Amino acid sequence: MAIVFAAMAVAVVVREVAGMVGGSAVPAEATPVVVARVVEAGFADVITAAGNARANESVAVTSKVADIVKEVLFDSGEFVEAGQLLAELVDTEERAAANEVRTTLVEAERRHARMAELAESGYVAAQLRDEAESDAKRAQAQLIAVEARMTDRRIRAPFAGVVGLRNITAGERIDTDTVIATLNDVSLIKVDFAVPERFLSTVEVGQPVTARVAAYPGEAFKGHVTGIDNQVDRASRSVTVRAEVPNADGRLVPGMLLGVEVRRDERQRPAIPESALMRQADQAYVFVVEEHGEDEGVRVARRRDVDVGLRADGRLEVLSGLRPGELVVSDGTHRTRDGALVKVSEHRPPGEGVAGIDG
Repeated sequence: MAIVFAAMAVAVVVREVAGMVGGSAVPAEATPVVVARVVEAGFADVITAAGNARANESVAVTSKVADIVKEVLFDSGEFVEAGQLLAELVDTEERAAANEVRTTLVEAERRHARMAELAESGYVAAQLRDEAESDAKRAQAQLIAVEARMTDRRIRAPFAGVVGLRNITAGERIDTDTVIATLNDVSLIKVDFAVPERFLSTVEVGQPVTARVAAYPGEAFKGHVTGIDNQVDRASRSVTVRAEVPNADGRLVPGMLLGVEVRRDERQRPAIPESALMRQADQAYVFVVEEHGEDEGVRVARRRDVDVGLRADGRLEVLSGLRPGELVVSDGTHRTRDGALVKVSEHRPPGEGVAGIDG
């Protein structure tokens, strides 16, 4: 038994001695780690907010007069041009009045022409000519008034857009407050959203915005800031910002809830996975994997202090300390030490996209 114990002791000593490299305390057995390559990635300061989609122009179409609907000339959801006739009201009385006034106007103009000839020849006084002229002008004004009343019974689209649900039918009597349909110009969507006052100095007209909506997951709609309110809300300590998003295909609908991102200071910086970062007190550091030069597949982990910026989408912006192309330990950092031997068991592919911070 003494011989066996002695042999075991010798074996332990031999193993410890063999585990030393160049007299240092680095174990000969390499620690398996996962590494990631430092890549150039896009970063930006991003303010996020929620806003409601509004039509570029929107109006509830009503009638100027109350009367019976003669004909409806549109369907729900139809695109109409500016000035297109949407509905007509009964105008029997106006037509009769217009015919009567036209007859009166013709007679008044003939009498005026006759009086003008006689007055020029000296057969009648100039006063009679002037009275005939006044009668003709009065009849003309009456005709214009009657035609205006007839026009009020023809309801037209004030601008091009899409009409909503039709709320009237032929033969129905409508009042001046009856909504015939809602007309929306959705070729452009306006989005009003609130930005905290601390970000007011970073928002300006013309900045690009990205809008997202639950109806189209994973899809981004591009636009830009078009206006900033001139006062801060006292209750929420925020300011209203307006953006416009082109909507030529009409997929965005007024009333939708949009998530809006305002981007500024877009830049390209080295990026690493969040899991690669370690902290000691106020100092941040990573383990950079370098070639060892002896055993194939075995490398050395070296601690390197870094300064980091934005954190988003599982990645960190590196301000200093790393260069694109270097390898850092992304998994296994807690069992790695400065100068330790490591064996790369997996390469983590670099992430994609633009990172930012939430406002």
